[in-house]
Amino acid sequence: MRTRKKRIVFLSFFMFFLCLTLVPQDTFAICPYDYESKYKKMATNVNYDLSYVEENDQAIFQVRFSNVTKELIIADLSTGKEYFPNNGEVIISNLKSGTQYNFLIKSSNNVENGEKIIYIMVDGKKVPGYTIGNDQNCSGLTLQKIYITTPSYNKYYNDPLCEGLQEYQICKKWNKNNYTYDEFKSEVEKIKNPEKEKKPEKKIDTESDLIEILRNNIYMICIIIVILFGIIYYVYQRKKGDDFEGW
Repeated sequence: MRTRKKRIVFLSFFMFFLCLTLVPQDTFAICPYDYESKYKKMATNVNYDLSYVEENDQAIFQVRFSNVTKELIIADLSTGKEYFPNNGEVIISNLKSGTQYNFLIKSSNNVENGEKIIYIMVDGKKVPGYTIGNDQNCSGLTLQKIYITTPSYNKYYNDPLCEGLQEYQICKKWNKNNYTYDEFKSEVEKIKNPEKEKKPEKKIDTESDLIEILRNNIYMICIIIVILFGIIYYVYQRKKGDDFEGW
């Protein structure tokens, strides 16, 4: 019995050490909390702004991220591309108008153009950094999500037909407009020359109206006819009685 228990214990320890040997070491690697906090603080300092150019009846946007330290990268989820900063900036171009883009600020792998970075910036000061080893896994951390929606561009805003109509939505530069040009002209014409709805004049049809009146009041008319007939009959009988001279 004791021998059997010893075998079970031995097999348990053997399986445990076998798992430790086969499982990659970096599976258990965790980024130290203080480093992760520094990364997140750097990510909150990242700002962005939009600019655009007008080409072929379109507005082409670009977003510029600033205050991007070398320890950070910007990931564009729409393309899957990741961008290292250049002089503290990341510029992503060819963005369409009226579109939402999702970006991630992530921790880099501390390698840029093959060069190891051994210092990180914290509160504007250089502090000793580190190199990624098997005992640390601080690269690729998602630190912040940024959602950017580019304004909708109205390609007809500068059309001569919009002269004097800039206060209307259809002629505003940043307004969603899916009209074809013919539809656009039609809508502008309605604004410039508002059509008053003319109510068609009702034609009087005497015969039809009379029939309608008779149909709707048939019972009342019958009663009136009966009453009139009774009155006439009564008057007639009375008059007839007055003419009787007797024997």
